[in-house]
Amino acid sequence: MVRWGIIGLGKIARVFATEFKYMDHAALQFAASSDPGRAAIFAKEFNIPLFGSYQDILSCDKVDAIYISLPHNQHFEFIAKCLNAGKHVLCEKPITVNFQQIEALNLLAKQKNLFVMEAMWTLFLPAVLMAKQWLDEGRIGKITGLDIEFAFPAPVPGSKRLYDPMLAGGSLLDIGIYPITLCKFLVGALSKDWQVSSLMLESGVDSSVSISLKYPDFLVHLTCSFLYRGRNAAVIYGEKGAITLPVFWKAKEVTLTDNNDDLLDNFKDESNYHGFYFEMQHANQCILEGKIQSDQVSLDWSASIIAFMDEIRNKIGLRYPFE
Repeated sequence: MVRWGIIGLGKIARVFATEFKYMDHAALQFAASSDPGRAAIFAKEFNIPLFGSYQDILSCDKVDAIYISLPHNQHFEFIAKCLNAGKHVLCEKPITVNFQQIEALNLLAKQKNLFVMEAMWTLFLPAVLMAKQWLDEGRIGKITGLDIEFAFPAPVPGSKRLYDPMLAGGSLLDIGIYPITLCKFLVGALSKDWQVSSLMLESGVDSSVSISLKYPDFLVHLTCSFLYRGRNAAVIYGEKGAITLPVFWKAKEVTLTDNNDDLLDNFKDESNYHGFYFEMQHANQCILEGKIQSDQVSLDWSASIIAFMDEIRNKIGLRYPFE
């Protein structure tokens, strides 16, 4: 049994707490917030026995692992605090703001012999895993192209977290990480030959980013934006057809079509899970087995994504005030 707690009780934490009822060999023990009243309400709603401040959860001997769903700029600080308090960690993406931070955490986790994983739930979804299986089986032949888009309208001056440089805002870190991560998962590596364009806001963060990667035999286009409602699909093109993940980042379905757009195969995830369950159960099992790294989303894997986003930020001139 792994005893879990949550730090940061926003929208994403609610999904985590809702999915927790499906977990095996796990108990949700503690809800922690900077606002004690909010922690009490959250704990009552989800039948969590303990609640309190951040310091309370760190010092609680009834908590083995902590899920962190704070804004990006606080991830590094609180992962380090959890590790120093002897707690395993599952942290929302991006796990850190930059490569220097994740490098330091990787070292600390090894020193403390504790498990740390980025909560990149998309990579654990059955539909996404099926898309990769079809690709590896050669169902569409060699890849000839890949397009991945994640975009939704986030009105200014609303959505403070998304547009505030002090909170590490911007579309790249918040949603651009999804297309980048899926690209690496499907293709195997991020090309060194790439170009990027962006739209920047007066606040200093990006509202849209478009990345083009060149591989020897195909091109990849990755897009993220807060300016419009996108199709939000991932389409893998091949010699013999295409694999499509509608709303890829939370995919419940994947289709396989030929070059005439005729349906050849279709997979639907019929489970009742929102989708967080799969990464949650994986992290829980890793901890039970005494692992300090996931074999699916290791810290080295996450570090490679963060390093690539650092390069993109350098190219578009995005640097946060606290860096």
